[in-house]
Amino acid sequence: MVQQNGHGRLLGGATMIIAAAASVVILAGAGFAWAQQPIAAAAPQVSGSMAPQLVAGAASYSQNCASCHGEQLVGPGAPELKGKAFLATWAGAPARRLYSRILSTMPLTDPGSLDPKAALDITTFILNENKQPVPAAGYASPAELDKISIRNGG
Repeated sequence: MVQQNGHGRLLGGATMIIAAAASVVILAGAGFAWAQQPIAAAAPQVSGSMAPQLVAGAASYSQNCASCHGEQLVGPGAPELKGKAFLATWAGAPARRLYSRILSTMPLTDPGSLDPKAALDITTFILNENKQPVPAAGYASPAELDKISIRNGG
């Protein structure tokens, strides 16, 4: 088989095989180099169409909580804030209890330093991440959390 290269020269079968093999090696090397890049921890993702309180909660969580609880709320250095372990602890409790715990004891490095709005935003974000119903407008005050019990299984 004979084929023309990009410069008007004809390539024979052996030359084409060598060129193809070189292309495979180059592409494989590029793929290997790409695969060796470190993967950054993904920050919690909140859709722009969600309540502004959830967006604010995700940002406050990343800034104040993620270093211990992990960006995905299941960090190894502190209790999990998402999933079965979280629900085993909090199911049946009023959501206000979670808010109060966050407000009075977090962050661990400076307990009680969160402002009440940030604590409410973080609580709303955690509830949403655990598939708890969150109103589209979010919660206006912590008192609204008294009416909500955290459900097992979301």
